[in-house]
Amino acid sequence: MPPHARLVLFGPQLTQLQCTTDRLCRLQSDLQHSPRLAFLGRCLAELPAFVASLPLSQDGHEQLETLAWVARGEAPDPQALTRNAQLAPLTVVSHIVEWLSITSSEDIVAQGFCLGFLSAAVAATTTQHDLEYYAANVIRIAACIGLIIDAEDAFHASADRAIAVSVRCQSHSDRAVLESTLDLLPGAYISCITDDRTLTVTLPRRHLAHLTDRLGQNHIATTGISLDGLYHHPKHTHAAQQLKDICAQTPGLRLPTASDLRLPLRSTSDTELIVTGPLHDIAIDLFLCQRAHWYQTVRRTVDDDRLHDRRFTFTALGSESCMHGPSPSPSQPLPRACMKKSPWLGWPVVSHKQTHLRNSGN
Repeated sequence: MPPHARLVLFGPQLTQLQCTTDRLCRLQSDLQHSPRLAFLGRCLAELPAFVASLPLSQDGHEQLETLAWVARGEAPDPQALTRNAQLAPLTVVSHIVEWLSITSSEDIVAQGFCLGFLSAAVAATTTQHDLEYYAANVIRIAACIGLIIDAEDAFHASADRAIAVSVRCQSHSDRAVLESTLDLLPGAYISCITDDRTLTVTLPRRHLAHLTDRLGQNHIATTGISLDGLYHHPKHTHAAQQLKDICAQTPGLRLPTASDLRLPLRSTSDTELIVTGPLHDIAIDLFLCQRAHWYQTVRRTVDDDRLHDRRFTFTALGSESCMHGPSPSPSQPLPRACMKKSPWLGWPVVSHKQTHLRNSGN
C-alpha cells in the first residue's frame, strides 16, 4: 500500500444563512467547555478594543461587540450577524476549533479557499507552542479584512452594493455566454473559480436580474450566495497596502514568513508554492485583490511530484465542505457516493467524512 497523506482543506467565509442558531450554539459550547479552546473566546471578547486601537477606518467596528456573546455565554442571535467584520472572524474561529480536533499520524498538507487561507497559514506554520498566538492574530486580521469589505460596500447605494452568484458552466459555449454577459454589466466580474465548471460571479445588485435572466435563457444554472461585498478585486489594492503596513507595525496582526512554513502551501492566485514573503501580506492580497483559482490549486496540490504515489485522505473544514466534483487528478475520480450538493454554491462537494484519492503522479 502507498503511504498516506491527509489534505486538509479550509473552506471559505461563513455566509449569513449559514450562521444558524444551532451552529452558533455548538460553537459557543465548544469554546466554553474545552479549556484548550478558551483562548478563542478571549480573543473574540477582546477584538472590539483591539481593532479600535488600530489606524484603520472604524466605520462599523461597533458590530464587533456582538461577537462578545460567544465569550460571555449569552444566547446567540443570528439576526445580528450580517457584516463581514463579524462573519470573517467567526469563520476563522470555527476553522481553528475543527483543526484542533484532528488527530492523525499521516503526513498533512493544508490549503485554504478564500478566507480559509488564513486558517491554512496557521496550520502550515505553527506548532502547539505558538498556535494560540498566531490563531489569535488571524482572527484579528480576518476582522480587519471584513471591515475593509464592509466600508467599501457601505460607500455605495443599495442597488450598487456587491453580491455573489455561483454559475455552473457545463460547456465552453456556456462560458462564452457568461463572459459576453459580464461584458454588458459594469462592475460584474469572476471572483472565484471553484471547480472546472463552476465560477463565482460578483456584481452590483442592480444587475442580478439581467444576469440570471440571460443565463437562464441559455439553460445555465445560477445559485445565489448570501455573501455581500466586493472580494478578490484589484479595487482594494490601496486598502490592502494600508492594512499590510499596519500589520508590519502591529505584532498582534503578524504571521510567520513563508520561510517558516512546515507544510507546503500554495497561492490560490497563481497556484504556485509560496516560498517568500510574510504570510499576512499574502493572505490580504489573495482575499482582497486577487481572483481565487481553487480548483487548479487543489489539483496541483494533489499532483505535486513530491507527493508522488501517495494515497490522500481529504478532510474539509468549515461551513461547507470545500472539496468538490471533478477529481483534482483526472485519472482518479472521487467516489460519487461521497459527494453531496452544496445548497449555497451549487457544486458537488465531498462531505466532512473522509475520502481517499491516489495521486496519479501525472
